[in-house]
Amino acid sequence: MKPRSLPALRWIFAAFAAVLCLGSHAFAQTTWNGTLSGTQSWNVNGNWTPATFPNSAGAGVNLNQDIAANLTVNLNQDITVGTLNYGDANGSHSIITSTGTGTNTLIFDSGISGGTANLNVIGTGTTATQTINSAISVAGTNTLKITGSTQRLNTTGTINTNGNDIVLSGNTTASTLWQLSGNVTGGGRIVLNGLGGLLVSGNNTYAGSIIVNKGQGTSNIGTLNLTSGSMRSASLIEINGYLTGGNTQNGGNVVVGSGTSVSTNPGQRLTQNVLTLNGGTLNMNGQPGSVAIGLIQDDVATLNVKSGFSYLTMGRATNTTGTLLNIATATRSAGATLFVTGTNLGNAVGGVSDTGTQVLLGNGSSFLKGGGGAAGNSSISIIPWLVANTSGSSSIPGSFATYTATGVRMINTTTEMSTSITAGSATNVLTGAVALASDATVNALQYTGGGASNIGTGRTLTIASGGLYISNNNGGIGAAGNATAGTVNFGTAEGIIWSLGSNSNGIGSVISGSGGLTKSGTGTLTLTGANTYTGATYVSSGTLIVGNGTNNSSLGTSGDVFVAAGSLLDLRNNNAIADTSRLTLTLSGLFNGVARLNKDGKSGESESSIMTGFRARGSRGMW
Repeated sequence: MKPRSLPALRWIFAAFAAVLCLGSHAFAQTTWNGTLSGTQSWNVNGNWTPATFPNSAGAGVNLNQDIAANLTVNLNQDITVGTLNYGDANGSHSIITSTGTGTNTLIFDSGISGGTANLNVIGTGTTATQTINSAISVAGTNTLKITGSTQRLNTTGTINTNGNDIVLSGNTTASTLWQLSGNVTGGGRIVLNGLGGLLVSGNNTYAGSIIVNKGQGTSNIGTLNLTSGSMRSASLIEINGYLTGGNTQNGGNVVVGSGTSVSTNPGQRLTQNVLTLNGGTLNMNGQPGSVAIGLIQDDVATLNVKSGFSYLTMGRATNTTGTLLNIATATRSAGATLFVTGTNLGNAVGGVSDTGTQVLLGNGSSFLKGGGGAAGNSSISIIPWLVANTSGSSSIPGSFATYTATGVRMINTTTEMSTSITAGSATNVLTGAVALASDATVNALQYTGGGASNIGTGRTLTIASGGLYISNNNGGIGAAGNATAGTVNFGTAEGIIWSLGSNSNGIGSVISGSGGLTKSGTGTLTLTGANTYTGATYVSSGTLIVGNGTNNSSLGTSGDVFVAAGSLLDLRNNNAIADTSRLTLTLSGLFNGVARLNKDGKSGESESSIMTGFRARGSRGMW
């Protein structure tokens, strides 16, 4: 079919926004006018304006005055509200809501089926923590939305979700918004959308899912912080985000460990069930001991490496015998990639003198591609979609990962890679030159040159595992438009090309094969060859540019195209995507993939047929 021409376009796909219409319901607003310090009672009419204490579904309550000193408000009975504006106006003192006489519950109910109840932590300053000591219940079919700016909310009583969702958003500083000191029961979802995160204390029995979308993302303070508490019973923890510059997280981040040193082993804190990574970050930092506390271990039934480029860092703390993440079964979706780094990653753990960190995958050997050689041999198998570093929280991987009895580790680039591009089809090769006198096959290639190396006129370099790792900025295989660029063939494997950190790299050679193509790493990769590969194309992370304004290229001759959340596909010539292909911009959490049409490097000037179908794909409940 003749390609159809689209008029001049300039667009970036943005995440769809869900709009909830709540109808014309009007609810009363009641404001605290009681004493602004000491211990007071909620259920006294004279403490409110109007002079009837609030207690009804949908009721709006303002308990956010500039209090003179710490204020405790006793419920003295079950109290229902729709919206609670809560906190000290200048942030220097604390409001504490307690049960008072009896065992009483603060109930959130919007008064609308399927509506949203609100708990807004309002006020300036960051010195005070606003506390709810009573039990909390989310009633009916409501979502409880917790928002804030700079102050922290601490809940110490039991929270019963009754199967409803809790959504955390807002917070203008990289500090904890919600400190969960009590226990959460029930199911539903806890969705973390704000810059301020959730700090968990104690062993929760919450059985729902936790969706981690956004947060501060530093090494010891995460969107979901499990340094002193556990979410072991959660059915799912899903981490959504995207990486830039190597390991800078722009979305969800979960931190386990590296809080205050402890005298007893903390045991399981991560979910024991399902962990899903969609470009998010998991920091397994271990836990320092004030005395020797042994091995720090978390067991997970299933790890899903589902979309994008995710980051897992392992740390070993003092007075421990290592840190272990033990995963019974791992799954990997096409196009998904992962960077694992850790202190002495893949060394022994658990013994008196052991100093390593380990990531064990019950089915890890099933992902290996290669000759199956022994450790220390250049024919050792690798995992093309997994890269690693052994130096702790490194921002850049060192090479491909392999899997052995001690778990995931980086291959040794000195002993487990040959420097000869003609060393054989089972060999992993590290080289800065790929010129061939005749066709050759390697298992995996780590290219270390600082410029483009041509394969040769009519020559084909086959990479059997599909793993091509480009180490340096401006490095590439085949100069753009050069007749001697040759062909990079991935055979039946999924070709996975790594462009790292903030590097700019290129492939001017023709890319062939039948297993599709994945671009990974946070760098920029430019394709300028007349590519003939078939199968799906995945932009896992960073930027993939097709064409350079002078040399036209394409994403193969057939196969759908998928752009992961936070990634950019930049099309710079006509017919970059086959007319029979479908373009999908993936939505994960708060982020989406982006496609941009360019001509001669100028955005929005292309008249190009890029697709016959277009769709946005996202996971239910990720908004």
